[in-house]
Amino acid sequence: MRRVYADSPTTVFSRTDVEITVLVGGAGAMLAWALSMLLVFTEGHLDVWFESDSVYILSQITDRLSEYNQSNGHHPLYPLIGFGAMWVLGHGLGVADAIGARFLLLASAAMFTAGMFAALRLLDRPRPVALLFTALLLLTSPGLLFLGIHERLIPGGLTVLLSVIAVAAWRRGMLDRWPLVATAALALGITITNFMTASLLVVAAAGIRQAARLLAIAFAIVQVLSLVTVLTFPRSTVFPYPGTWPWFSTIWTDLDDIAYRAGTPGQKSTAFWMHSIVLPEALVQTKFVADPVMRYVSFQHVPLTAHHWPGVTALAAWLACLIAGVGLSLRGRDPIDLALAAALAAQWFLFLIFGEETVLYAPYYVPIAVILASKAAARGWSDRRVRIAVVAMLLLLAWNNLWTFTLARDAAHGLL
Repeated sequence: MRRVYADSPTTVFSRTDVEITVLVGGAGAMLAWALSMLLVFTEGHLDVWFESDSVYILSQITDRLSEYNQSNGHHPLYPLIGFGAMWVLGHGLGVADAIGARFLLLASAAMFTAGMFAALRLLDRPRPVALLFTALLLLTSPGLLFLGIHERLIPGGLTVLLSVIAVAAWRRGMLDRWPLVATAALALGITITNFMTASLLVVAAAGIRQAARLLAIAFAIVQVLSLVTVLTFPRSTVFPYPGTWPWFSTIWTDLDDIAYRAGTPGQKSTAFWMHSIVLPEALVQTKFVADPVMRYVSFQHVPLTAHHWPGVTALAAWLACLIAGVGLSLRGRDPIDLALAAALAAQWFLFLIFGEETVLYAPYYVPIAVILASKAAARGWSDRRVRIAVVAMLLLLAWNNLWTFTLARDAAHGLL
């Protein structure tokens, strides 16, 4: 097994990159801490923040008998990791639950942020591009909306990035094949739908035959560990649990309220490709099927015309960058690039039929889109016009998204 560590600025992955990765992770944790202060109301109010479930998550990681472990059928390893970490902090180190939960939130944010930079560097992005597109991720919905709340979203997004890192490092000879199995198992164990992204990446790295064996081992690992979950958490559902699948999609139910809130395919696509990156002004949505009725801030029905000029300009620049990056990936026919493009398309298809708030799942697909878009910036980075355009896009994105984040937070406060 060959390890690539050197001080040359042209070597990927160098000691300098390791140091920057640590610093970037620290910055992500600091941002998460600041956002958690602004979004602390999510800890006591279910759904109000883009249908997020912080109340459920806090219950799961602090109470082994939580009734919300019924969702473990499609998050089979999350309770073992979350509750296990909290148990170690509480019983081993005497850390109070509130502090322990905040520590897990900051640790997840740090790894998510650091993982983005590391993935970009291992995919040959120049350091300035890797830093700028990591900042872009933090300025979009995964960063501003969800980095600072207790949810499975950021850990789920982290498994996607770890899969990219493992595949890229394996191709460089930096890792053996077993990290591919570990990251695939982790992706399946935290959020089962992310297994499709991990699977495509493993196929890209190892070929179909070897990938089939590795993915079968990953599935078996999760299956065995899920039995531990069921035995440890009495209210857990088994994995895989067929009874959960019909509820994954609005097409399997006759609940008109769910279908309405999910919106049309066009509205879902707008939220997926555009609102997840350039935040619009949020609307207030009502969930009549809840008891009692709930109101929450939402992007699902927001039209593109709701954007103001900084957002429109940032959106145009983003779409141009993404389209160029996807085009380069398809023409270049690099297996990892093709796997990422296929994964993004698969995520789009999934969220056309699943969920009422598409942006809620942005940490699973936005990192893939950012990686693909960064390819275009990396290709033209020697051109000063490209550098100016990327920096301008980030400045406009920051201007628009920080403002709309504030509006969304104010709207959520009005619903409490």
